[in-house]
Amino acid sequence: MKIAQITSVYISVPPKTHGGTERIVYYLCRDLRRRGHHVELFASGDSKVDCTLNAVVPIASQDDPRSTFYLEKEYETRNTWNLYRQGERFDVIHAHWTTIVPYFSDLTTTPTLITYAYIEKEIHEYYKKHFPKCLPVCVSRAQARTLGDESIPVVYNGVDLDEIVKKKIPLRLSTRSSGVDNTTSYTVARILSLHGMSIAKIKSWRGTVSECPRPSSPERIEGIKKGKVNAIFDEGLNTWLDQALDYGFEVLSLEPRVSSSWGRWAIKGR
Repeated sequence: MKIAQITSVYISVPPKTHGGTERIVYYLCRDLRRRGHHVELFASGDSKVDCTLNAVVPIASQDDPRSTFYLEKEYETRNTWNLYRQGERFDVIHAHWTTIVPYFSDLTTTPTLITYAYIEKEIHEYYKKHFPKCLPVCVSRAQARTLGDESIPVVYNGVDLDEIVKKKIPLRLSTRSSGVDNTTSYTVARILSLHGMSIAKIKSWRGTVSECPRPSSPERIEGIKKGKVNAIFDEGLNTWLDQALDYGFEVLSLEPRVSSSWGRWAIKGR
């Protein structure tokens, strides 16, 4: 298939710092191409992908000191127009919100798939009413419920932690060493608790927990390669995520109820 991927020009693909959506787009481009598809990405010019890159700006607007709020809106529109003026070349257009593709989706007969990495209910309802050619996909069932439309297909950007709890799946977990001064282990414990999980519960389900002193620990990388690890909860993604994805791992996405609780917890933690 000929597949067009489009994301915001605000952050490069892959992201230099934050940017979970852009990291997912990077792996989509890479792995779709490995499966024999023709993939083109419409994003900022400093994106580094192994497929054809179409760019209307040389660098991501967040990294361009000359960029302004008004220029950014202009370049987002221009990036989208650059794709849809040649939309007939593709079998499918895969957009990642917050791109403005719905407003251009009637310009081509090529179907537009839009992944809702996050979106407001009001916006989804507007899209559904006015842009029937734009086909939405959520990243979790909880997100579809939040939008009030459980008919929306779900393609997880990662696995569902609630499903792990429900089925008591025995994870072979690699995480950071625990300790009172380790903010990472405390953060992991907090996120797990919001899903009704804990390290103790994982062990009670006959799972195993390997604690590493740092994200790039050799024992973690060896565990990934030898199949001794099937889940990793840690920071420092640049030191282990590529190897994990190469061995079939998937990226977790936080459910809306967890991310909303996160802000309240962060305030309390001060």
